Amino acid sequence: MPKQTQLTLAEIDELLQRLVGLPINRTWRGYGSVVFFEIGELNNDKVGEFTFSADKSWALCLANEGCHACYDLELKEMNQLLEKFVGAKVIEIKLNENSLVIELDENKSIKIDNYKKDNWTLQLGDETWCTRYVRD
Repeated sequence: MPKQTQLTLAEIDELLQRLVGLPINRTWRGYGSVVFFEIGELNNDKVGEFTFSADKSWALCLANEGCHACYDLELKEMNQLLEKFVGAKVIEIKLNENSLVIELDENKSIKIDNYKKDNWTLQLGDETWCTRYVRD
């Protein structure tokens, strides 16, 4: 079972910057409002170099459609929206006091509100970095 780790803001930022330049090669929906993004090259099990997941306070944004929050979507709509993110490349990651924003090419983005509240994870192999923010 992957370990969950407490990270400082600087450590979170350093870890997330490893995603910049990589494409989203697969998306999928978990239980409830959980969404997964397989980022980087996929292995034989369709798992990316990194697996980013978000739960509860996320929104997926498309320039021509605006932002769609998890609580506004039916499951079918969520699946259709996730498909639109396949192939998008991570170009920038921004952290501020209340949100984590992953900017993608093609004017797409993933926004996580209250990202310090255990509602996202980033996994590489059998290591999971999460999500419990501790003050610097």
